Amino acid sequence: MERWRKLGLIAGGGELPVLLAEHCRASGAPYFVARITPFAEAALEAHPGAGAGLGAMGARMDALRAAGCDAIVLIGQVPRVDPRTLQLDAGAMAMLPALLAAAPKGDDALLRAVLTEHERAGFRVIGAEAAMADL
Repeated sequence: MERWRKLGLIAGGGELPVLLAEHCRASGAPYFVARITPFAEAALEAHPGAGAGLGAMGARMDALRAAGCDAIVLIGQVPRVDPRTLQLDAGAMAMLPALLAAAPKGDDALLRAVLTEHERAGFRVIGAEAAMADL
């Protein structure tokens, strides 16, 4: 499989997103950090990217697309939230049927549904270990 051209990091909290962003910067690999606010670490603001809330999946994908990302990696911690508190944008609303169908099946099924929606939007989904190996 060919290497990605520009990597989009969809970053939650914790040290791993920061480590991957630093690794991308140090290696000279093109990257963009889509910070999930308020969970992403403040240190990620020093990297090219943008922040958006958890429910702003459409805006996040638009930002990744505008930045020229062809591959994404989901990395970092995002705690469970009350779905009633999410402010869903139009992109997230379009994904809602798939997400609602997956939610009762557990966290793994929900995450897989999110990944599938990103793939449908044209992004290649890779694991953090693959991103580190490619750099």
